[in-house]
Amino acid sequence: MGITSKERDTVLRFIERNVRVAPRDLDEGIGTVYERVVIDDYFRDLQKRCNLKNILENPADGVTGVPGMNSLEFARNGATVTLSNPSDKMLDGARAVWVNQGLVDQATFVKCPVDQLPFEDDTFDMVWNYCMFERFKDPSTLVAEMKRVSNRYVLIMTQNVYNWGTMFHKVYHNIGNLEWDHGYDEQMTFPAIRKALRGQGMHLLEEGTDAKYGARHLKRAIERHIVFPLANLVATGQVKLGDFVRIDMTSPGELKFVKEAEGALVPVLLEKYGPEFSAPAPAKAARSAVGRRELGANSNDHK
Repeated sequence: MGITSKERDTVLRFIERNVRVAPRDLDEGIGTVYERVVIDDYFRDLQKRCNLKNILENPADGVTGVPGMNSLEFARNGATVTLSNPSDKMLDGARAVWVNQGLVDQATFVKCPVDQLPFEDDTFDMVWNYCMFERFKDPSTLVAEMKRVSNRYVLIMTQNVYNWGTMFHKVYHNIGNLEWDHGYDEQMTFPAIRKALRGQGMHLLEEGTDAKYGARHLKRAIERHIVFPLANLVATGQVKLGDFVRIDMTSPGELKFVKEAEGALVPVLLEKYGPEFSAPAPAKAARSAVGRRELGANSNDHK
């Protein structure tokens, strides 16, 4: 069966919709930046262990927020990288990102269908993709092409259907009446990847997740160093709804909370949630007289 024309169209819409809103300054947002740190750490280790010099990402994408960003770490560590994708818009965005990072001389950008690659057999040390495998009900032709042009390794990274965030993301799509364009649940599993790789005669070298990369560590760090201190400030009346608080890091590595302005965010809250979020009149009158003030909480209050 292979990849259907409907799936090709869905993937192309997904890619080009992301390109329109994706940042070009590498500011992906806190959750995605953490994901980036985790993936880059894994890639550095993989590149060193496997001596990867020439890498193809197919189809390359900016699923993680920035077009063409996924393979930057390989180039930073000396590899040459080819990014292939069926969208000119995505490739143009990726090229701009690589220029901005000073790595464009190590990259080649190729427009082609995901399962019809214009490369000779055994061209690359590794061929890989990120969250693209699961977008096809029968990814066999994609995996076959990845194998054909690789002389050593094929790497597939997918979403995890068992992650609690998957359910909530589906609810978000349903509420917004948005097309579900993130792929098939049954393909977001280890058995599906094993089946696809072994179906092309490949041997599985490693699989799995690593507990050291779990999001719980990030969540606990945010709670300990940001949420709990802010909760103390609210409970003691030092911070109120709508106040703008800046968080700085001091030289010893502690977080310092500074109130820049009182009620600065009230207009935004009013616009989004309505008048019930408006501050009392006396507080409004006092705002112009309040300057920046360092608050009595730091991240070491909760150990």
